[in-house]
Amino acid sequence: MEATPLLHLWKGSRDRSKKADKDRVALAPIVNRATRDKSAIVSFLNSFILIHYHHNIGAGLLSLVDGIVMMLIYVFIKLVLDIGQNRYFLESRKYRKTKIEKILFPYRTKRTIYLALIIFVRNIYQTLWNLTIIGGIIKHYEYLMIPYVLAENLIVSRKETFNISKGMMKGLK
Repeated sequence: MEATPLLHLWKGSRDRSKKADKDRVALAPIVNRATRDKSAIVSFLNSFILIHYHHNIGAGLLSLVDGIVMMLIYVFIKLVLDIGQNRYFLESRKYRKTKIEKILFPYRTKRTIYLALIIFVRNIYQTLWNLTIIGGIIKHYEYLMIPYVLAENLIVSRKETFNISKGMMKGLK
């Protein structure tokens, strides 16, 4: 089958024989958004634009739901798997026969929501500090060890986690 340029399909070609091709690529924007970073933010902005300026409530709500789903996937899967990855690395430096299943460690301990919340709060703080430019650079390094602290000790409070990370990076920024 011949590849058709997406731009041609999205420009609203008047040719009715291309309708089947349009149907095949109808989900392309959703798939493309799902594979990019910050896709939830883009979906929220897109839903606002669709509802407010274009008065297209259906597409706006679909974009809003898409953004919520992408944010949930990011927070509860990607961020928590990063902690599991760090746990794997911490254990594999001491034990040669560490199994790859250690990546799922946060899910087995039933602390997924707690861990996701701490990492999500870190990302919010980092985003707000990035608005100050210099503070964003400093806080990036200050918060850098938070996933490692959580990977090593899952019962540390949020405040302690931030303080431990800050102490580990003191003088290294």
